Amino acid sequence: MWDLTTGKEVWAAAIPQLCMSLAFMDADQIILGALKNNTLFLWDLTNGNVRDLAEWTQDLEGQRVHAFRRPISASFCIDSSLLAVVYRGQDILLWDLERDALFDTYSKYTGASPMIGQRPADAGAISLAFCRAPNANLLAAAYSDGDLVLYDTAESVIRRTVSANAQILACSPDGCTLATGDGTGTIQLFDFETFKLLYRIRSAEDVIKQLAFSGDSHRLLDIRGSHCRVWDPVVLIRQDGEDEGSDTLSVSTVPQEFKDESPEDVILITALVCQNSGEVLFCGKEDGSIHTYDTKTGRQLQKLFSHAQGVSIVRLVFDDESSTLTSVDSSSRVTTLKLLRKQRAFEVSQIILDYRIGIAIDQVLHNRRHPLLLLCSIEKSMLWSTSVEGSSLIKVMAMENDGPYRWLPHPSNENWLILISQNVANLFEWHTFKKISGPEGILLEGSLLPDLTIQSTTCCFNGFMIAMTFNESPGQRSKLLLWNAADFNPDAKTAAPVPKYHYLTDNVQLLIGAEGLRLIFLHASGWVCSTDPQAAATESYSRHFFFPADWLIADTNLMIEITQRGDVIFVKRDEIAVVRHALESIDRGSDSGNVGGFPLKRRSLTERLRSPERPAD
Repeated sequence: MWDLTTGKEVWAAAIPQLCMSLAFMDADQIILGALKNNTLFLWDLTNGNVRDLAEWTQDLEGQRVHAFRRPISASFCIDSSLLAVVYRGQDILLWDLERDALFDTYSKYTGASPMIGQRPADAGAISLAFCRAPNANLLAAAYSDGDLVLYDTAESVIRRTVSANAQILACSPDGCTLATGDGTGTIQLFDFETFKLLYRIRSAEDVIKQLAFSGDSHRLLDIRGSHCRVWDPVVLIRQDGEDEGSDTLSVSTVPQEFKDESPEDVILITALVCQNSGEVLFCGKEDGSIHTYDTKTGRQLQKLFSHAQGVSIVRLVFDDESSTLTSVDSSSRVTTLKLLRKQRAFEVSQIILDYRIGIAIDQVLHNRRHPLLLLCSIEKSMLWSTSVEGSSLIKVMAMENDGPYRWLPHPSNENWLILISQNVANLFEWHTFKKISGPEGILLEGSLLPDLTIQSTTCCFNGFMIAMTFNESPGQRSKLLLWNAADFNPDAKTAAPVPKYHYLTDNVQLLIGAEGLRLIFLHASGWVCSTDPQAAATESYSRHFFFPADWLIADTNLMIEITQRGDVIFVKRDEIAVVRHALESIDRGSDSGNVGGFPLKRRSLTERLRSPERPAD
């Protein structure tokens, strides 16, 4: 506790867990603290002694206790005597401080929720803020999918839902304005009661860590990195003019915007590939340069090579067997580099291929055993020899069907290639481009496929299965189907997706890769998940961690990789985020459970505070 007049510490108290939220009550004589062990602490303001303790989950039973065991944020509303708590992957829990009992649980779509411990279908809440206006009875909740929801706590209903991409929330002391901050450095100001957007501040600075208003509600402070900034947008004084009935203050109905230009030039990462060992990443940038990064720290190690200045690198492919790196830029220039490893550094020992194709390249494949390179455009596929003696074009195949197509190496025969186009697969020999499947190819069965186009492919489960994603148009949610690799052989006429994996069809946003017997994917809810043959027997998957919603929303061309070490790599603008041992943590969720009775076995907090001070239990 600090004295703001003198700037001196008044007292300090040790706490067993991190504190999520603090609030003053009882004429500022008591301080409430909500801790991450589901415990409410009450301290005496004058001396720091603990006046009381309360555990807001102690009346929950069975699966309900399991569901609400790990809070991530909390918010107090002393006027309504409520504490709202956010749990990862669960509904919002509201606790009545007066009754010392459960008040309600709120879901994203219905408001008051009839079930406790039931995981929401999609996004979970990540931040909360009560309106501080007297008798407002309003609670704002930011969700991981970018939605901002306004709850009426008096009626337990939803009043508004808007898309705000918010991670941090703060309410002005007068209760009129809600401030939101996101991971891209953008601040938005809303009218709290209507969720009308009033003002937007765009900045390329660091991620916003915290927001707070000045006591008069006229200024907003943010913390970014090691700096605090103070903003005073004119919209924050609108309430004074309105309350006084002023006819001189005019507030525009169109949201105002201020853009804070970053003094530093940011060079975006536009392509990513991992070395198989997982020690080093290769990143291409929008200025045409190629760099190596350390997967342990996410830091840039060296500049390796550069295309023409200002021409973005759009694709990178690394082959460990031959230690060759192939890069493609936006002008369709293709280079294949022979690399030598010297401790943690690489150097270019030879430029094997340097050629401008003249048409945009959509896919690049290396042969794992032989110096062969496949370059694919919408019109043609080109097979190149890339031996150290020199490069040469072997064969060009004109693509007969319109629309996207994908090549993939056959997982059980390294001499074969599989071509997926529309709802037909064909097999070819790597060395000659000779077709070895039947005249009609292999028909991919399934009622969805005639209306969809191939998006991506990944071999998984140690090469026994092939995962494919399809969609109707770019940017739409993918449809995932898994196939037996053995069904793709020269004698096959049809292949059907494996039925036991159909439960994943509508849940995958992006295929990330495979690791042993696990298929790694980005779930539509923003979680990185995995499944395996054993999990498929019960139609389940494991949730490991989630990316902030603004990371996913801000970029439609997501770049996510997984290394052999199990680290997940994510590109965020000009930076690399590394999630170490990403698959070791598993969020198993919980079974649903009915709302049971919550007996009031204790006196309320208010009643206990009116009693003489006593030591905490």
